[in-house]
Amino acid sequence: MHWYAVVLAVLLAIAAIHAGLGLVRDKVPDFFVAMLAAPLLWVVFACLVFRLALPFAPQAIILPILLLGTFFIVFPFRISIWTLLLVLGVEAGLYYTGSQGLRGLLVNGSTYVVASAGFLLFADSRAYCRRLRERVATEKNEAREQDYARDFGFDEPMPCVADIVAAEDDDVAENLSTVEAVVTSFEIQLEIIRRALSLQSVVLFWPDATGAGYKMRAMAGNSEQMRDGPFPRGAGIFGILQRSGAEVALAGLSDFGGLPYYFKYQDVGGVFAMVVADNSSCADGKRCGVLCVDRVAKDEWQVEELEFLRLAARKLGLNVTMGRRLCEMDRERSVNAQVVVGLRELNGVLDLASAFDATISTVRGVLAAEFVAISLKEGECHRIARVEGVGAEGLAEQVFCKDDGLVGQAMAKNRIIPTNGVNRTAAPIFSSAKRVADFKSLLIVPLRKEDGESIGALVVAARPGGVFSQQGQQILELIATQVAIKIDLARAHEKISLLATTDGLTGLANHRTFQHGFDVMLQRVERQKRSLCMLLCDIDHFKGVNDTFGHPFGDQVLKEVAAVLAESVRQVDLAARYGGEEFALILEDCDEKGGYLLAERIRQTVAKLPLSCDNVTVTVTLSIGLASFPKDGVEKSVLISRADQALYRAKEDGRNRTVLWSEVQHEN
Repeated sequence: MHWYAVVLAVLLAIAAIHAGLGLVRDKVPDFFVAMLAAPLLWVVFACLVFRLALPFAPQAIILPILLLGTFFIVFPFRISIWTLLLVLGVEAGLYYTGSQGLRGLLVNGSTYVVASAGFLLFADSRAYCRRLRERVATEKNEAREQDYARDFGFDEPMPCVADIVAAEDDDVAENLSTVEAVVTSFEIQLEIIRRALSLQSVVLFWPDATGAGYKMRAMAGNSEQMRDGPFPRGAGIFGILQRSGAEVALAGLSDFGGLPYYFKYQDVGGVFAMVVADNSSCADGKRCGVLCVDRVAKDEWQVEELEFLRLAARKLGLNVTMGRRLCEMDRERSVNAQVVVGLRELNGVLDLASAFDATISTVRGVLAAEFVAISLKEGECHRIARVEGVGAEGLAEQVFCKDDGLVGQAMAKNRIIPTNGVNRTAAPIFSSAKRVADFKSLLIVPLRKEDGESIGALVVAARPGGVFSQQGQQILELIATQVAIKIDLARAHEKISLLATTDGLTGLANHRTFQHGFDVMLQRVERQKRSLCMLLCDIDHFKGVNDTFGHPFGDQVLKEVAAVLAESVRQVDLAARYGGEEFALILEDCDEKGGYLLAERIRQTVAKLPLSCDNVTVTVTLSIGLASFPKDGVEKSVLISRADQALYRAKEDGRNRTVLWSEVQHEN
């Protein structure tokens, strides 16, 4: 391996990468030389790498083969055939100079030819060609629309709009996009101008997004002879127009080279160029378009022709203004549709978790928010119920004093902070102890109920400045109002659900919930071949407690006993008020021995409860009956009956004790 081969490989690699980047940036050029440059460079580079790697890895021939296949698929045949000829020429040159034998020439050459033919047949298949054409056309249209929208000052509608609109109006999906409609209108108008005045070409140029040069945006004429640009502001006719003023009319030309949009020399006898202005982008005089026409005739431009062209330029400028307004309407329609969809989703949920999810989804769909948080009041503090985005780590469920941070101020004052959506203060969002990312755009909107009372705040933020417009603030206020109502309703729904499933006095599950829960737990342990215990507990002499100390004290005793039961069981277990002074426990994945130990611990804890009424110490005890699955029965009714019989035996034997059904059965 000689040093000059390495240098050549490096230089070829740089040239090939540069040409490849040019292809990616400018897509596939329309003119032959520019299309041919990159494929030839890449093929030469691949051949060189293959030859350098040949002594170590003969299979490296796959590299030029794959490149040839790519070119035969992507490029026209008139381009790809040159790459094959180049590779065959390299192989022939190596044979001629003695660097490889006849066998190597024939094997490598035939491999390249066969592989190229195979790729060519694949590329010529109808299905592939159809898919490729559709994909190329789609990508070109999308790139073209994005380019036009950026340069003309249009902004593409939100990506979600198409799906939203298509779901409500199938006809809209078949219509042209706003940008495409505007461009099509331009092309039709330019063709009308060309035919009306017998012109060779009519072209509309517009500054690119940077404003540094012009790009062709619509044309009427022979497109194969013209290129899109960009063209420097001072190049050719653009420089002449810049020095002359608003328009320039040239006639009687010979060998005129001031039209940079042609690939090669054209026989042009007359040229007219004029500034195309619209109401907004041309306010600074730097973002105006240019209408340029040329013709073969060398006659002077007539007054009527010039007036016609001026009117056409004004019409084109109005089209740009109208297109921008149509795009703004599309964006507003998109935002409104997104808000409607979000509010519809929000109104369709009942629980708080779903309401929080729907809120964050709606906010992030409408606004370019990088951080969204929902904080709810809890007494003198507020808790972050849900948070997502940049800097959200460690904030969930955090509790802050309502007087600390901007969120606390927004809740206390019950108004939006800051009013313009710009965060210019150094004050922390939540607290000085828990700072989040540096957000230049910030909106903290109180969550107000229908009566105006604030129940929390919706926090939306982004790192760049000027993200939240006045319209965005109004939309956020609307969302916040609906969120506050939904949170209030969700809390009420949860409260109703809680009342429907729990005992109002003790807070344990009620009898109905016990029956349903017992069925579910019994099916689960039966399916999983595990054990289960059923405990029935009764407060001894509870009627005497009520008669002696009154029902209010009796209710207090029930609450204290219920608290002991609730604290003694696991989350997988079920504690319920069975009726009156009776309680029931279902212990999942627990055998008879484990159930007995827990029952005794509960009984001893209840006996030690510090109860007193009117300075009189009152001691209460429990009698407990226990039945286990599957040892004592496999049906719910049987287990309840046998636990009840064990409880009856505990009361007969003197109360304040735990009795197992197996003991009762053994005695019988």
